[in-house]
Amino acid sequence: MIHAAQIDMGTDTCIAYMLISGILGLALDRVLLMIESLVLRWKR
Repeated sequence: MIHAAQIDMGTDTCIAYMLISGILGLALDRVLLMIESLVLRWKR
């Protein structure tokens, strides 16, 4: 999708996809850290 936006000169679309992927990555990181803290309580 990002590549198609770059070809069509859709800079705003490209930036929007980049922001969405960054937000999703941050959310996934937080969820995985929460799961890790629940699963590995014995390791503390």
